[in-house]
This record gives sequence, structure tokens and C-alpha cells, in this order.
Amino acid sequence: MKVKTAWGCMLLLFLNTLALANEMRVETATKEVELRGYTRSIKTATLSAEASGKIVKVNYEVGDSIQRRPFASIDPVFIDLDLANTRITLEKINTQLQKIQSRVAYLANEFQRKENLFAKGRATEVIRDAASQELEQARLEEEAVRQEKASLEIQLRQLQEKKERHDVAAPKNWVVTRKMVEVGEIVQPGMPLAVVQDFRQLLVPLTVSNDE
Repeated sequence: MKVKTAWGCMLLLFLNTLALANEMRVETATKEVELRGYTRSIKTATLSAEASGKIVKVNYEVGDSIQRRPFASIDPVFIDLDLANTRITLEKINTQLQKIQSRVAYLANEFQRKENLFAKGRATEVIRDAASQELEQARLEEEAVRQEKASLEIQLRQLQEKKERHDVAAPKNWVVTRKMVEVGEIVQPGMPLAVVQDFRQLLVPLTVSNDE
């Protein structure tokens, strides 16, 4: 009788333990916290002038989104004159080079003819050497003109690059948040003209306490 009572107590204790375990399950707890902050753009850039001159066009106002046109344009009148002058000089050099190349071809034929005559004993060595020297001088002159042409072509590319800097570009789809220049103003290289920001991605700075 005592054995049965002990087994009964143990069974009852086991059943109570199972029931208590089911009642004490651990579940994920959640807590709602309201946070407030101000949004701001992730990227900000200041547009600065890369050339000096007068502003002749401003294509955007504060709040506008940058599209295909540049933010502003600087008067390119002086750079255009330099470009035109360089192109004219380059055309003259090309004409001069064509003339020299034609002369070199003629002198080369003349030298070969006199070389053949000298080989046959029909021309003196002085005549052959004079023809050779004249051909060599013409070739040196051709090389000098070629170098001058190459220098002008480099100058032309530099001027074209400088002209591109007369358009103040900005990243597409960025928004103008500050404009610091108007049409008619004179600007210098490095002078800030506007501030643009990228609002396609926003940053929200927040402060959270230990309790939160």
C-alpha cells in the first residue's frame, strides 16, 4: 500500500512538472518606440567655376532637378577667338607642309637622277653632293613643320578642354538647394556657384536611449 502511494505521488509530481513547463514557454517580446528625426541627403556637392568670365546663363533655380543642361554657362567669347585663331594657323601649317612634302619628293627624284649620272661618270661629285644637301635641308624643314603642327594640335585640344569648363556641370537628378550666382556676374576659378544634393537616398539621424 505504501509502494502504491509513493508511485502515485511521483506520477502526480511528473504531471505537475509537465504542466508547469507548458505554462512557462519563452516568447519574443516586442515594444513599440516612436522616434522622430529630420531627413537629409546622403551626398552634397558644391559647384565651383573652373574658368573666369561673365555668367551668361543660369539654367536652374533652387528646388530644380538637374537634367541634361549644365547648371550655368560662362561667356566663351575669348576662348572661341583663341580656338578660331589656332584653327586658322593649323590650316596654314597644313598647306605649308603639303608644299614642303611636294618639294621633298621633287628633290628626292633630282638627287636620284644626279646620283645615277654620277655613277655613269656624267656628273661631278660636287653636283651630286649639292643635290644631297638640298634634299636633306628640305627633309629637316619638313620635320620642323610636322613638330609645329603637332604642337598646334595639342594647343587646340587644350583650348577645347578649357571651353568645356565654361559650362558648369552638375550630377544628373541632383537638386539645387542653394544658388550663389546670377546672370551678369563675373566669376573666377574656384568661386562657389551653387550647392546641389542627391535626395534619391535619404539619411535620418536618430538618437536612441538605453531604455528604448
